[in-house]
Amino acid sequence: MSVIAFIPSKHYVALSITGLQCELLCSHCKGRYLKGMIPVLSPRELYYKVLDLWSKGVKGILVSGGFTRRGCLPLTPEYLKAIRMLKEDTGIVVSVHPGLTSKHVIDCLWSSHVDFIDFEIPPSNRYLWEIRNLKQYCTEMYIELLSYTLDSYSREFIIPHIIVSSKASTHREELEVIRRVCELKPVRIVLLIEIPLYSREVNISRAINAIKYTRSIFSGEVVLGCMRPHWIKSVIDQTVITSNLIDRIAVPQKQTIEKYNLRVVYACCSIPLKYLKMFPQR
Repeated sequence: MSVIAFIPSKHYVALSITGLQCELLCSHCKGRYLKGMIPVLSPRELYYKVLDLWSKGVKGILVSGGFTRRGCLPLTPEYLKAIRMLKEDTGIVVSVHPGLTSKHVIDCLWSSHVDFIDFEIPPSNRYLWEIRNLKQYCTEMYIELLSYTLDSYSREFIIPHIIVSSKASTHREELEVIRRVCELKPVRIVLLIEIPLYSREVNISRAINAIKYTRSIFSGEVVLGCMRPHWIKSVIDQTVITSNLIDRIAVPQKQTIEKYNLRVVYACCSIPLKYLKMFPQR
């Protein structure tokens, strides 16, 4: 199998610049994902925490956290300065999950030597309004920012993540978003499957159809990302691997890795090809 499994493990860690705080409190999360991140509540704390992690063998970090009511990570100039210093002093791989930020912040992330941006794109306007609590926004705003970034900088700099199989969007809507993103020709697209907060109901067939559609129209790498319900992994992972629908898969089950003899890279699944050798593999 040519599919590569990506497992961040202890070598690629997520940090929250807001700790457990989030102003947005999307209905699919309610801040629960922040509990798995290392809190760094000031630029100084970010710098020295990452220096410590680097000294212990960490090779990559995701700078994330809770979003503001405007749907973005509160990245101040001081945080960007700390990131630039970390890049200069350690060479650690840095990714950022900024949300719908401004073009100016995109420019600052590039000049701070951030390696790549994980950029989530909603599958519909209703998803934004009902799940993300962003009633003043629309999907088109995310696609416009993606287009600006791809046109302005390296095509490895921004990696679109598209959420599929959400009850707050239709299958037709998510396929249309996938089509629009594919037309912009990023190097890879990460597909995420919404994890219900209060049930185990997931339309697996719909998710697989979205992945098939992406593979059929997209010439870059197709990635099945880490956001997907654990209880569907044994079914969906096997299907997309054996049908050659993906190039990368995040945190598959151990038995899947062994059954298909997958190469494993202990890093984030969005990472540019040029950095793979930095991380442990098996």
